[in-house]
Amino acid sequence: SYKTVTGDFVVNNAALDYISEFLSQRGMYINRYEFEGFESLVATLNPNMKTPTVMLYAHIDVVPGRDGQWDMQQKDGKYFGRGVFDMKFALAVYMQIVEELRDNLDEYDFGIMVTTDEETGGTRGSERLIELGYLPKICVMPDGGEGWEIETRAKGIWHLKLETLGKSSHGSRPWEGDNAITRMFAVIHEIEALFANGQ
Repeated sequence: SYKTVTGDFVVNNAALDYISEFLSQRGMYINRYEFEGFESLVATLNPNMKTPTVMLYAHIDVVPGRDGQWDMQQKDGKYFGRGVFDMKFALAVYMQIVEELRDNLDEYDFGIMVTTDEETGGTRGSERLIELGYLPKICVMPDGGEGWEIETRAKGIWHLKLETLGKSSHGSRPWEGDNAITRMFAVIHEIEALFANGQ
């Protein structure tokens, strides 16, 4: 029921305080980080461990919603509420895992990473934590989707700078030149063709 809208630092930090207390009381070590106002939390089973075998990732920030959406409701065996699917359910599962393993945590090698800026790109959360050296062998990130099968790849993001060269000519005789804009259209069509089959 925390109204953890992306950018509401007070509420998101209060939710992280709750998570931190829950995990630390059960034997996990907590590190908190802040990047441009956005806080993140990493819980591990050893102090300052940055390379656990498995990192369980979740973000608690959500897009804005109506007041009535923040209290979770159960209907026909399903739960409804702001952020339940994307992706507070995962954090609830992680916390339950810690609760159930609390007497034997020293037998495991995992961590929990929680960020508060995923809905705006993750550049002030998971990206910065990776830069700090948090590099597990496996990261589990059940962020939405369907079927609940393990995915080993994602679309990702391309940032490209394209430049085409041509030959200028007078507007009354374009056939004497080589239009760079037309060349750029051809490049764009080539890129589109790479994804024509939806892959």
